[in-house]
Amino acid sequence: MSLKNSIHKIFGKTKQINTQAGYVCGDIFGVAAGAFVGKFFVYIKHDQQDMHFITLPDMSIVIMSHDKFNTGVDNKILEYQETLPEEITQYCKEQYEKKSDN
Repeated sequence: MSLKNSIHKIFGKTKQINTQAGYVCGDIFGVAAGAFVGKFFVYIKHDQQDMHFITLPDMSIVIMSHDKFNTGVDNKILEYQETLPEEITQYCKEQYEKKSDN
């Protein structure tokens, strides 16, 4: 069973929140190459220069420039999977906030 099917089976439908970057908080990207291969990046927020993510399963914060992110998507290093359900998105946001306060 895929991650998408498992999450939908457990938590049901998602609620999306629009952002200026075109992505919504809770969008999840699989990493297909590089230092983070095999992990998932959950989009949390963006500012003028950077995009902010928390990784699954280890819950590390990753901040990358918009250009680096777009290069990763264009080269299929970062592959959009889906938008996580609201409950999981909220949990990821809370973990991001806890870790960014340290």
